[in-house]
Amino acid sequence: MCSKVNKAIKDHNAQRIFLGVEATGHYYEDIVRLLGDKGFGVQILNAYTTFEERASALNWCKTDDIDLVAIAHAIMNNKGTEFTLAKGIQ
Repeated sequence: MCSKVNKAIKDHNAQRIFLGVEATGHYYEDIVRLLGDKGFGVQILNAYTTFEERASALNWCKTDDIDLVAIAHAIMNNKGTEFTLAKGIQ
């Protein structure tokens, strides 16, 4: 995943990127930690925020593609939370 993000940065000459993930159980935590360790900030979105973004577009369907658009809109509207997850004792 990091190589794809880095390729996208290079291909588009991006000065700043925004990454977001929907918090679902504990499944998102490993990817947020990995990206954070690589220096990327990740905005974490509550599943209800994604739902509200879909609803605001009057789209009641639930698919991964529609959720990706909803997550992107939530990030653009600054509805995500950026923080570092606890690392624990290693």
